[in-house]
Amino acid sequence: MKLCRFVLHDAPEQPRSGVYHDGKVYETDGERAIGIHDPGAIAFLPPLGSPPAVRAFETYRRPNGEEALTYRFLNPTGFRGPNSETAVSPLAHTLDFAVHVVGTVADLAEGVEVVEAPGFVLGYGLMIVFYDADTAEDERANGVAIGPSHDFGGVLGPYLTTPDELVEFTVARDPTCFAWRYRVRVNETEVANGESGPTVPLSQLLSFASGVRAVQPGELLAWPAFDTSPLPETPLGRHLLPADRIEVTVDGLGTLVARLT
Repeated sequence: MKLCRFVLHDAPEQPRSGVYHDGKVYETDGERAIGIHDPGAIAFLPPLGSPPAVRAFETYRRPNGEEALTYRFLNPTGFRGPNSETAVSPLAHTLDFAVHVVGTVADLAEGVEVVEAPGFVLGYGLMIVFYDADTAEDERANGVAIGPSHDFGGVLGPYLTTPDELVEFTVARDPTCFAWRYRVRVNETEVANGESGPTVPLSQLLSFASGVRAVQPGELLAWPAFDTSPLPETPLGRHLLPADRIEVTVDGLGTLVARLT
């Protein structure tokens, strides 16, 4: 299933939940369908509302050559739904973006073992994170924590795809290990097109994170960002500007659009 949250254009104050299927949105009350809507009549919201936390994972190599996991937190209040507009901060002079696949859990996960982790997974979605490239480079060069550079907001969605719909994209015995095919455009210019290759299984991310601190229902665990070039090195040839439109498509997970103002 593709789980979603949305509002009707003629009733924007009332968030609703439903399932996206075959070009229609089926509104539910948690147990049964109570309405059918055309996508043109709605605006999607982040699929789980405001997540309690967003942990963005990275891999690194220890001095002995061993690969290890780490993560940092992103500001969960800065994310909007698909097609929403994000105002460009005057402090962001070299605005770029990163694309992540995220997973979330349905139940409290604390001290979860890798073998039991797949049973906690509710679904998967897409995340665009805006960041200032010069500030990020300064943070890395000075060995300080990545923080302000990645606090310019982002977009989540378009829906949450449940594991049963993604079996064809798994690439290992672990059902939470995937290879994602992705395409990224800014306006009419393609800036990235590739395949992620086998990911670190979400079961490993969840086991590691839940061993440090309990993972709350609806919390997002973000895989390392897709491999993309800095925007000035792509055919776009520049950083982001107001009025730009970003479109990310990942096979199996849909298309996520963000707009800048």
